Amino acid sequence: MSAARHLLIVDDEVQVVAALRDYFTTIGFEVDCAASLDAARALLVQGRYDAVVTDLRLSAGPQLDGLEVVDCLRSRCRRAACIVLTAYGGEANQVEAWKRGADAYLQKPTPLATVAGAIEEVLDRGRNRACG
Repeated sequence: MSAARHLLIVDDEVQVVAALRDYFTTIGFEVDCAASLDAARALLVQGRYDAVVTDLRLSAGPQLDGLEVVDCLRSRCRRAACIVLTAYGGEANQVEAWKRGADAYLQKPTPLATVAGAIEEVLDRGRNRACG
């Protein structure tokens, strides 16, 4: 039996976090959750993650905190899957997320199976060891 994969979900919407957490737990991930940039940074410093799913905006303001989550993850680990899941699309935001190291940029609402498929695709490409 293989070890469980570790996922960090970063989103300030309680319903989104609950849906993602429940789904990914059901399919075998160990899941941690953060609702803010500071909480995500603290978990990334302590934890070992195979994948991170982050919203682009983690507060009511215009700042794109999710890009900082991508930066923090990439400064600690190049191999983990990094998925941006956001309602605030736009080509400029997508290009910036990719420049910073996101592996996929998905628009909310996206079926949970599609999010899982994006993670699996990245993990299958060889970035399949947790960092920490």
